[in-house]
Amino acid sequence: MKKKLVLLLHGFDANGKSHFLPHLNKSLLPLGNIYSPDLPQSRNPDLAVWKKTIMKIVDGQPIDLVVGHSLGSVIAMNMVANDEIKVKNLVSIAGSTGWKDLDIMNKFITPPIALDKLKKSLNNFFVVHSYDDPYCAFEYGMILVKQAGATGIFFANKGHFIVKELPEAVLDLIKNILSK
Repeated sequence: MKKKLVLLLHGFDANGKSHFLPHLNKSLLPLGNIYSPDLPQSRNPDLAVWKKTIMKIVDGQPIDLVVGHSLGSVIAMNMVANDEIKVKNLVSIAGSTGWKDLDIMNKFITPPIALDKLKKSLNNFFVVHSYDDPYCAFEYGMILVKQAGATGIFFANKGHFIVKELPEAVLDLIKNILSK
């Protein structure tokens, strides 16, 4: 059986070994070919450079699963909506298509991401968000549920998911997606 292609994308001022990504990478290794790249200059991200990096890794292949954290989710949504990558399943963790405090990050959502395109392009779209996220308002998670057809999984006290391990329910969801 062919191993599934999985892409783990970090967010702003992070890298492929930040937060929960190493644990997730290790947990998913038996289920797929896992790529968790260090996207360049994550403290001063450039949309075009990040896209080029991702496209080089993917090399035109359809991606079975993308798990994006924060800005990693945003670039995944951007690229799917613009038909730059083919993704079957997307799990957005603490991601938001809403306006950011830092102008450099607003380039990732300008022009606005076509949420209806996400609904049509993805087999499964999950939004994992916490009510107390200090960077991405909970309401933006609800917008993705309502307008992009995502399934929402919400927590009360996980902040921006700056954690070493994801909640068990989220890890189980991701493993379940890959087992199909």
